[in-house]
Amino acid sequence: AESEEKYRLVVENADEIIGVTIDGILQFVNRKALALFGYTENELVGTPAIDHVHPDDRLPLLRHWKKIGFGKGKNRPFVMRFIGKDGNVIWTENSIVPIQWQGKIAAINIATDITERKRIEDALRESEEKYRLVVENADELISVSVDGVLQLVNRKMTLVSSYTEGELIGKPAVEFI
Repeated sequence: AESEEKYRLVVENADEIIGVTIDGILQFVNRKALALFGYTENELVGTPAIDHVHPDDRLPLLRHWKKIGFGKGKNRPFVMRFIGKDGNVIWTENSIVPIQWQGKIAAINIATDITERKRIEDALRESEEKYRLVVENADELISVSVDGVLQLVNRKMTLVSSYTEGELIGKPAVEFI
């Protein structure tokens, strides 16, 4: 009674997304999940959890469940996307573990919202790709060395020097001056 109330307060107020399913049907979601996904409790509880998973992540999720042999194997955190009520994509890192819920075997999914981290990673990757294309296609000779050792050369550098990228990278820059 008192311990159950403490447990409920911890789960309800956790900064993680927490959901409980029995046979794939949502039985419980905490406040964080409701706020992030934009649903009311009545709109989520009783619905198939898979309906809220991004379509591209549904099959990988099912494969993950099969691979860990739910309740039989080691659970490894995995990344997947959920779709909120307004269609927004929510990236999460998830851990699913078996529990007893109302006398039945259930799954508790504890997830961390990593949407902002994914947005930053994607922006960085895009920026790096643009930088790489500029460097690769520049009409100037470009090389980057660290402690005097070549780490990067562009296409123009290989054309002018008559060396391949593999012959230049890792060599002292002074050898080619």
